[in-house]
Amino acid sequence: MSSDTVVKRILIVANKSWEADPLISVLLNPQLRPEPGFGSWVPGAQGLFSTWGGARPQGTEPCPRCIATIPGIQVEVWCIEDWLAGANHSSSKAKMTQSLPAIFNSGKTPDFVVAFGTASFPDSTTYNGCVVGGTNAYLFNSYRGTPSGVIHDPSGDWDDSSNVGQLLTSTAGSAVFGLLAGSPNSTLSINTRLTPVPSYAAATPVFIPAANYVSLSDLNITNYNDYVWADLAALKDCLAKNPTYPVGSVETTHGLIRTMSDAPFLFLSGIVNRLGYLNQEQAPRSIAQNFTAAHNAGVALAWLLPLIVQSLASLAA
Repeated sequence: MSSDTVVKRILIVANKSWEADPLISVLLNPQLRPEPGFGSWVPGAQGLFSTWGGARPQGTEPCPRCIATIPGIQVEVWCIEDWLAGANHSSSKAKMTQSLPAIFNSGKTPDFVVAFGTASFPDSTTYNGCVVGGTNAYLFNSYRGTPSGVIHDPSGDWDDSSNVGQLLTSTAGSAVFGLLAGSPNSTLSINTRLTPVPSYAAATPVFIPAANYVSLSDLNITNYNDYVWADLAALKDCLAKNPTYPVGSVETTHGLIRTMSDAPFLFLSGIVNRLGYLNQEQAPRSIAQNFTAAHNAGVALAWLLPLIVQSLASLAA
């Protein structure tokens, strides 16, 4: 896409390849998306779906998974893992130095950004399979004060005092949820298309949108065993500093995506486990659990896209 084009650029950024694939499957399925609009998706130069091993071959020019164009709007779906060139796929530093700059600099400055993925939900009641949407982000670096007994090499960490430990809000992104409140058919259309996850499923999977929800990103985790203490430390810190903002999801990357742009922003998280119960609820059937949750988040995104376009028109008016 030429950097001098006049169309609005909506950037959808998924973290993992196994999150991007279900999303694209939804966008290509006319029974799962609204019609008309966004019915013609053009594959990117490297194809719609994942290659074995995740990352695209080194030396490949960065490109989106797919693109949809309507008058005045171009929507691009990207996957961070595609452009990590074999780096540790949980490394915040690799994402911030390799993949995210490649994505955000491959065209004009985005006019709207959606962070997309799977996450935990901080509640004793299971919401597994539900989709949480919000507009705020909070980043936490658990290794600023590493607990005794934890072995971690900080040389590969990413940190930024202007973003980490700060609440990042998006008033312009909140407009989408205002439009959603006036479009009950959109919420109904999402909920009727959601699928229960296989493990510890919510009684009924639903879309849970709230403009004041925070996506809490726990940074620099390369040893999955550290999630046991790090996620709880991140949640405690976020709630202490932002007591009036509820945490809607806990993951690793939505906040990193948010730091790349001041454009209107929202996140969509497919919930795969209660916070602290990864091993019990997600891990035993991780492929099916993750795919289903990402599919559900994709359904929510498909029905939000017309509202995102509407919000951009309102901002331009």
